[in-house]
Amino acid sequence: MNNDKMRTEFEKWIDSMSFEELDNLDENSAWISWQVSRAALVVELPRLQGDAQYDGQEVIDALDAAGVAYK
Repeated sequence: MNNDKMRTEFEKWIDSMSFEELDNLDENSAWISWQVSRAALVVELPRLQGDAQYDGQEVIDALDAAGVAYK
C-alpha cells in the first residue's frame, strides 16, 4: 500500500472516532492502531478458473498493486 493510500485509510479511521475516544487515547492506542492496520491488510488475488494455479508474477502484481512490501 503506498503512503498516500495508507494515510487516507488512517485518516478515515481517525475520522470514525468520537471526540471522547480521541481525547482518551492512552498507552493502548499504539496497540489498537496496530490491530486496525493488520485487519485492513487484505490482498485480493485474481480469481482462478478450474484447477488453475497462481504463477509467481500474479501474486507479485497483486502485492505491488496493494502497496505491500515483501522480500
